[in-house]
Amino acid sequence: MGTRGYKVYRWRGWYFVYYNHCDSYPSGLGLQFLATIPKDSKSFQGWLAEMRQHFDEIIEARDKSELDEDDEDEVNTITKEVPSNDLFIEWIYTIDLDRLVFHVDSRPLFRLDHLPNDDQFLEWIGFDHYGHRAYTSSTPSEYRYCWNAPPPIVTDATLELYKSQAVAESAALSDLLAVPERMSDKEAVRVQVLQAIIGNLMRVDHIDLLVQGLAQVSDHSHLSIQERSLASYLFDIAIDPQIFSAKQTPQCESQTQWRRQNLCVHLATHLDDQRNLQAAVGGLVADAMKCPDNSRGIIYGVAFSIFHCVIVRINTQSGFTFEHSDALQFLPSFHADTPSTPGITALARLGYNSDVEVISRVAYAHAQVYQSIDLPNSLRFIKPITRTDVVMGHERGVLEPPGGGRIGQLLPQEIWEHVALELYDPIDLLMLAWFSAECKSAAERVLRYSMIGEYRLVRGLDSPNKVDNMGDEEDEYNDGAYSHLYSARFEVISNAVHAIMDLGSYEEPRRRNLEMMLPIREFDCMRPIPYTIAD
Repeated sequence: MGTRGYKVYRWRGWYFVYYNHCDSYPSGLGLQFLATIPKDSKSFQGWLAEMRQHFDEIIEARDKSELDEDDEDEVNTITKEVPSNDLFIEWIYTIDLDRLVFHVDSRPLFRLDHLPNDDQFLEWIGFDHYGHRAYTSSTPSEYRYCWNAPPPIVTDATLELYKSQAVAESAALSDLLAVPERMSDKEAVRVQVLQAIIGNLMRVDHIDLLVQGLAQVSDHSHLSIQERSLASYLFDIAIDPQIFSAKQTPQCESQTQWRRQNLCVHLATHLDDQRNLQAAVGGLVADAMKCPDNSRGIIYGVAFSIFHCVIVRINTQSGFTFEHSDALQFLPSFHADTPSTPGITALARLGYNSDVEVISRVAYAHAQVYQSIDLPNSLRFIKPITRTDVVMGHERGVLEPPGGGRIGQLLPQEIWEHVALELYDPIDLLMLAWFSAECKSAAERVLRYSMIGEYRLVRGLDSPNKVDNMGDEEDEYNDGAYSHLYSARFEVISNAVHAIMDLGSYEEPRRRNLEMMLPIREFDCMRPIPYTIAD
């Protein structure tokens, strides 16, 4: 059976797809298609103009329903959808006349106006470290595609507020959050969980295409609905309590959104450009000043572009003066060797240390999950209540604890903290919080732990030894060499029993592979994250 594939041209956002029945591997159809592109500059410009005109004529004929179906150069398909590989179509090569990029398997690889020779072309087609088709890491930068939009122009007037109220640039995260430089075990676990989730996201085909396309966005006003939704989701999983359920998070529909009482996010682009960073921070502070509740003391803001984030500490009681971090890389590179980035660490620590609404946020997350489940009779108190009463009552602030909270005051705070540590269901912890201020404080301390299913994550462990890097020259993606980019290992506890959890992969046959998966949200083709337990 022949190796089937497509050769594709992209022009004006349309894909002109030609089917090829056999020999579609790179040394066959790939080199044939590559050879149609002139290498010298003058010939290339003439060819480019000719090809664009040719496809303009096809578009015009198609619009007039005059496309000749008997033409030997007939296009098999004209579509706005990106062509995709499947069981039958093994290779796809795209000449992108819009962005001057040569794609392989619908992934951008090489500059169209500076292509490699035949031997280099075959050598430099590989995979990134998350399993997507890509140029190899040994590909020289002058041959790699580059479609980054230039930073938007920022006027001096736009920066007036920034320059008048900024107290410090490049402030350390520990100073901004008023926390020790060294992370606690709970914070370190939170960071590792977030790294594993983001690593799994980056393995999803739909997400890698979306992230690659973000580099072409000229400014925040041109972000698509999908790009805004992705930014909103990434930000929320970074700062929300890590108690995972099938919750849905709201889309980020405007540039600045208050995510909680003392934290807002401002969508931006080009935060690696100094003037655009200052404009984004200034815009965030200006929006914070418009908020009617301006007596909060210290509030935090985050300028967020998916690629980078900037943490801003705003003092509302000193005329909204502020200080901020550098632009911190958030998403790892697709050729990263480590899942860790300064931005992931910063947002994870910000979410842990600045969250003043842990109880209500956990209650909101679980309200829909448990809305139809009643407590068993053995767990009812004073009067019949349901889990919905507890969860929604906390959210609305309408429920009063039995006896006006006196039950919770019978024991000292330390005892309630020990009681809270013996509860492994978030709903049980929410119920405990209902009894008194002391109980609420104890429950909140435990709800700050990362929790997956019935397991509380107490300590991060070294990941299993990764396979030595097999090299980017390998024809097949070596999943084992890079599994540490999307998996993590933890010491966990459930019902007083300690165990080891591997999050993000099914590693060893002796481990108990749970059917339950960690949902990371329905985002088109997004998938859940598996985890395994060794008792």
